[in-house]
Amino acid sequence: MQFIDKYNKWNVIRVNVDEHNVDMLVEFMDLLDEHGLRNKIDSIDFSPVIPGQAGKCKLFKGKKTYAQYYTDILHRIAKIIEYASSKRF
Repeated sequence: MQFIDKYNKWNVIRVNVDEHNVDMLVEFMDLLDEHGLRNKIDSIDFSPVIPGQAGKCKLFKGKKTYAQYYTDILHRIAKIIEYASSKRF
């Protein structure tokens, strides 16, 4: 948090989202708000992880096709964006 205050530049957060962390994003947004960062962050980018980026980690939970995974993760990200907007991020 001191980093943001010290440099006071264009502050952008990028979050790589997959099925393993998508359910933690509301808590993450609340944590940013609790630390007084809502008005210090210029942009938050929630980016879905795609198979080529995943490296050795297991991207899908269970048996899903890429299309099923991508459709689901994008819908869930849309809900997070709505929540972020309601918190005035």
